[in-house]
Amino acid sequence: MYSPYEIEVEIVDDCPLRDNILNFFQIVYIVKGRGQQWVNDHKAPYQSGDLLLLIPEDKYSFDVEETTEFLFIKFNNFYLHDKKLGTDSVHQLEYILNNTSLRIGCVINSPNDKKLVESLTRTISDENRQQQLYSNDMVQQLINTLIMVIARNIAIHLPEKIKASTDTKVGDILQYIQSNIYQPEQLRLEVIAKHLGFSETYISRFFKKHTDETIQQYATHYRMNLIENRLKYSDMRIGEIAFEFGFNDESHLNKFVRKQKNLAPTEFRRS
Repeated sequence: MYSPYEIEVEIVDDCPLRDNILNFFQIVYIVKGRGQQWVNDHKAPYQSGDLLLLIPEDKYSFDVEETTEFLFIKFNNFYLHDKKLGTDSVHQLEYILNNTSLRIGCVINSPNDKKLVESLTRTISDENRQQQLYSNDMVQQLINTLIMVIARNIAIHLPEKIKASTDTKVGDILQYIQSNIYQPEQLRLEVIAKHLGFSETYISRFFKKHTDETIQQYATHYRMNLIENRLKYSDMRIGEIAFEFGFNDESHLNKFVRKQKNLAPTEFRRS
């Protein structure tokens, strides 16, 4: 990248580049179209109005099922620090963005924020194309706002006690859980402890101390948040969701969701 940020619009019937690995952040807004997003060998559907976030070291590509107009907004960590985002918590913001690991699919959960994102991205695209007086300054401020909206929606999936100053080992545990959330057998305590080089007793106490949650509680909440996102914002069938998250069949997914939400997946979706 040769500037603080870069903006591109692409209208494609097929993804021209596959398995790209980024060294910067990339916001991807789906202006229109639908298909599948691939991130690090996992996939999720995308559709018009979705906002995706790709982080450094992600490997990504898209399967375009319907002609898609992408709006790409690229920026890096230096942008967060140099562009004065109007917050005293730049380090916290950076931590949140870097810990979205496999927050695959649309990162905006709030319906009100979805409307705001639609307005912001449309104005960013217009100003960048027209290049009127002060357009660059306006685009920069709009991107700042968009980043804050993304961070707000991502932060609800992190334990409340997590801060930018929290021991980095907590981030390693969170990242491992998020990266393996689709493989339940990899989320057993003994597997996590062995992978990260800790004893089971130590890693349990350490995580609980820093997050006020057990590892299994966090994994359960994070898994449910992702499933909830699928039920709310995608047209995936219940069986497809069960398969994606490693459940043996729909009945096991039904039991899991009912335990968390007191509703079966189909009832939750209708509500």
